[in-house]
Amino acid sequence: MSRQHFLDRMEQRDKKNKTKQSPAHQRSIKQEAELAQRGAGKLTVGSGNKREKGDIKKYHGVFRVEAKTTTKKSFSITQAMLDKIEDASIPHGEAPAFIIEFINEDQTPLREVAVIPSYLLEVLADRLRDE
Repeated sequence: MSRQHFLDRMEQRDKKNKTKQSPAHQRSIKQEAELAQRGAGKLTVGSGNKREKGDIKKYHGVFRVEAKTTTKKSFSITQAMLDKIEDASIPHGEAPAFIIEFINEDQTPLREVAVIPSYLLEVLADRLRDE
């Protein structure tokens, strides 16, 4: 590797590290903290990037939550994402859930939705109907 090539790579890395975080990324940190407080849950260390997965555990004492934030008009959930949160929640006796927050460019929340497996929706429907 030539000296110039090395210096060019260092300059590119510095530029990349100095780039501004997107509004969704900035808001996601606040979103997780607010959700944990609102649901009396606990934030996972490193926002789930360590051994323990998911962003919030014991949300309302029941759920393991993966929190997502977007400025886009839509958000896709993949099977891999579903597998990841299910694999993290079920061994701990928690139910898997996604909470997706749609925000504008000023990081103002516009709408928040939860995505849960259909078997949990059935349980919720049964309990609400019985009340």
